[in-house]
Amino acid sequence: MSNQSETIARLTENLAQRLGGDGLTRDPGTLALMGQDIWKKGQPPAFVAAPATISELCEVVREAHQAGVPLNPRGGGMSYTNGYTPDREGIGLIDFRRLSRIVEINEGDMTVTVEAGCTWKSLHGALSARGLRTPFWGPLSGISSTIGGGLSQNNAFFGAGTYGPTSESVVSVTVVLADGTLIRTGTAAIQDGKPFFRHYGPDLTGLFLGDAGALGHKAEATFRLIRKPEAEDYASFEFATRDACAEAMREVGKEGLASELFGFDPNLTEVRLQRASLASDAKTLGKVVLGQGNLLKGLREGAKMATAGRKFLGNGTWSLHLVVEGRSDAGVRMDLDRLRRICSQLGGKEVANTIPKVIRANPFTPLNNMLGPRGERWVPIHGIVSMADGPKAWREIADAFDRMESDFQAHQITTGFLITTLSNNGYLIEPVFLWPEKRFAIHETSVERSFLDKLQTFPENPSATAVVERARQTCLDIFEKYSAAHFQIGRTYRYKDQLRPEVSALLERIKGAVDENGLVNPGALGLARKQQPIPVRNPRTGRIDEHLIPASREDIKALAERQSAASEAWQALSLDDRGERLLSLAETLIAHADEIAEALEQDTGRRRIARLEVSGLAASIEGWVKQIPHLLPDGWQEGRQNPSIRHRPQFVPYGRVGVISPWNFPLTLSMIDTVPALLAGSTVIVKPSEVTPRFVRPLSDAIRQAGLDHVLGFVQGGGQTGAALIAQVDAVCFTGSVATGKKVARAAAERLIPAFLELGGKDPLIVTGTADLERAATAALRGATLSSGQACQSIERVYVHQSVLGEFVDLLVQKAEAVRLNHPDIASGEIGPIIFEKQADIIRLQIEDARRRGAKVLTGGTIETLDGGLWLRPTVLVDVNHDMKVMREETFGPVIPVMGYKDEDDAVNLANDSEYGLSAAVIAGTLEEAERIARRINAGAVSLNDAALTSLFHEAEKHSFKLSGLGGSRMGPAGFQRFLRRKALIAQHGEPLPLSAFSEDQ
Repeated sequence: MSNQSETIARLTENLAQRLGGDGLTRDPGTLALMGQDIWKKGQPPAFVAAPATISELCEVVREAHQAGVPLNPRGGGMSYTNGYTPDREGIGLIDFRRLSRIVEINEGDMTVTVEAGCTWKSLHGALSARGLRTPFWGPLSGISSTIGGGLSQNNAFFGAGTYGPTSESVVSVTVVLADGTLIRTGTAAIQDGKPFFRHYGPDLTGLFLGDAGALGHKAEATFRLIRKPEAEDYASFEFATRDACAEAMREVGKEGLASELFGFDPNLTEVRLQRASLASDAKTLGKVVLGQGNLLKGLREGAKMATAGRKFLGNGTWSLHLVVEGRSDAGVRMDLDRLRRICSQLGGKEVANTIPKVIRANPFTPLNNMLGPRGERWVPIHGIVSMADGPKAWREIADAFDRMESDFQAHQITTGFLITTLSNNGYLIEPVFLWPEKRFAIHETSVERSFLDKLQTFPENPSATAVVERARQTCLDIFEKYSAAHFQIGRTYRYKDQLRPEVSALLERIKGAVDENGLVNPGALGLARKQQPIPVRNPRTGRIDEHLIPASREDIKALAERQSAASEAWQALSLDDRGERLLSLAETLIAHADEIAEALEQDTGRRRIARLEVSGLAASIEGWVKQIPHLLPDGWQEGRQNPSIRHRPQFVPYGRVGVISPWNFPLTLSMIDTVPALLAGSTVIVKPSEVTPRFVRPLSDAIRQAGLDHVLGFVQGGGQTGAALIAQVDAVCFTGSVATGKKVARAAAERLIPAFLELGGKDPLIVTGTADLERAATAALRGATLSSGQACQSIERVYVHQSVLGEFVDLLVQKAEAVRLNHPDIASGEIGPIIFEKQADIIRLQIEDARRRGAKVLTGGTIETLDGGLWLRPTVLVDVNHDMKVMREETFGPVIPVMGYKDEDDAVNLANDSEYGLSAAVIAGTLEEAERIARRINAGAVSLNDAALTSLFHEAEKHSFKLSGLGGSRMGPAGFQRFLRRKALIAQHGEPLPLSAFSEDQ
């Protein structure tokens, strides 16, 4: 038995004696259930402790702290962000559901104190009996969601439109810190004080709210009370467009008059109507009647609802629903009339108010909404943006979903939106997903059995779940763009990584002060976390068959420090000596060629190119070493203006270079900057793409065998890992998209270190009327489709003189149709899979956009899913123009749009009409004609009478133009010299000038 197992065994034995038979479990089935939430299965906890009193809670926490065992708090289990699920072995779980008492309802102070395990439904029921309410009074899942969960995660919905989320109604909290210490906040922090007011000195209450359970275990909370509003009314509106509904939501939300204000898109409305019985349910109708305050009004509202039935919303409309409450019917009517005017002015049509009426009458319904109407799995994601940004953010996410629609349809994924407001300044957007997938145990135990038994069951469906995960990440990317806030941060939202560095450092210090050993929900908020695994997809099968653990900031810092220790000795070696060491690496690469190539084959779905990457790297190393005698000038040089002063250069390498490389040629682009940097005397840390990471392991074996692992290391991870890398290096090389390149440039500028960027391309090929068309079509096809078009130097636009346009297109289509996919046999064919599934979305969008704008697809044009992989045959487009995305935005796929031109000026203008300037090509009848045209093209390299020659020839220096990059050439001697700072040694061989030479007397 391991030490950890022994420790946990002793701890659980003690806790079982202290808590009794109902207070502790290690039953495997229970542990498996408690280790999952609605979205993910985490690591099953080592045990579940369920204290029944606050003193028991303190004792449990204290004993676990002494044993060094982490504890995660769990309330009602309604997380969908891994909020409480253990992310490693050996974590205990505290189940708060036995701590469920309503401690005190104090009408004199207008406060209520309640234990953390109490549900919102229980609290609301107890207060309603006295005509009281908390201002915010619960989420839709309040039948199960606990007060403690609301404190840790924050909540939206009932009362939130007027009073804001959970945290805005809290006066004081009682928290058990990591070592078992009990603290109280607000006026309860005063000796002999009681909880009636939140603010006395710094707001310590707020510190523990919305913390994802990371700063302490919430035991009790005190809320403000209000008198239950005496009047309420409802309204519903439908809108013909999403934008109109979004604008109405914003304008109504800004007024702050609706206690609940929420909207559905047509998809979510249809799902709710299928799932909820609404007016057809006599029980529901009865609750509406009884909930109106008096029988006459109740009968009237019930009759309206029954008359409207289930067809009160039009098909394909966006709906907005309002609840207004107040002290009098007249006041409510006045507020509601104001909101009606706003909706009407924005094109809203008032419809039967069935939905808000039913939701108010049945606020905490069974958790049947956790599954779709057919039994599909359900999961949301959300973001809170400013009122001004709400409509824009909603539109951007909806547009992203439109681009993914074919994937959604292929996997039977339904999407929808719930939109709501928080007070008058928060605009909450919650995309939701339903898809056929096997249920978890948490669904089986949370959904009503009578409802569950009617539903269809589904087998495991990892490919569909992967699409949902990708869509959720797309939402997170968009929310990040709008600086969105989030509830239920858990381990999903990128909270800590988005903070300003000084704020992040402060948060770490606070965590250290209240939880020095990181034992409270480790990993929540991104604090003291074991890095979350990143799934790695196989491009040929579409399956997630590997995960990588991202390097932490601490890991990267430690590697940087090791390299610092080795740097002086590495720089002290001569160029020839470093060259010999690199030749050893070339030899071990060949020795490990099979393992590296096999890993690259899994990464990219390509076989021959994978093997060429390995042999090409070995040849590149040998080529650099051969150039050593010609790389640097040397010796003293006489000054031209003053021969008595001579100068001599000294070349000082940057101490540590960071390389961030993309997924399309994983090995080549990881090492293309690395080799010359090492030769120059720098140490190097490489972060390859998390999309294609498998090659790193065998490559690292070769590096160790060559004895270079002290100066060359790899770190794995995503964007956060890249950002952490930049913080530890003296220069950075980046190959990738323009958007990420700008982020890299900004991060480098903050540290005043050089950034060498090779970014996107939209390479044009000009074919003149004198060109050999057979040659031109061959070059165009290879240049556009090699590696499935997933190369920086791919030809992405073809301009052909109109006199030969038809003949060229016929030849190109003929050649394109002869190209074979290397599926199912990887050893045959010319076109491999699309490596990165997000790129498939971009390619699909560009082709669809071109079609809508009048382009014709002559061959190809459809992304095929074959055995889970994504494939596109060479796609030739004609009748294209520069209004189309396919002619302006980087495609990175085997798509060849062809456009005619009139004369040479027209061809050059079209080729230069781009934000990019990476490379280009010209094919003409003579070299002189091709050169004349090439000199006018704004690109860093122009291939003459062929295409994409920069992939075959690396000796010519070139710079990227426009948005295609920044910094010195990575080709030729300059590709080596950019890693060296020039230092001038200036020697006086004559007599030094006296001061009198500068006297004002002369």
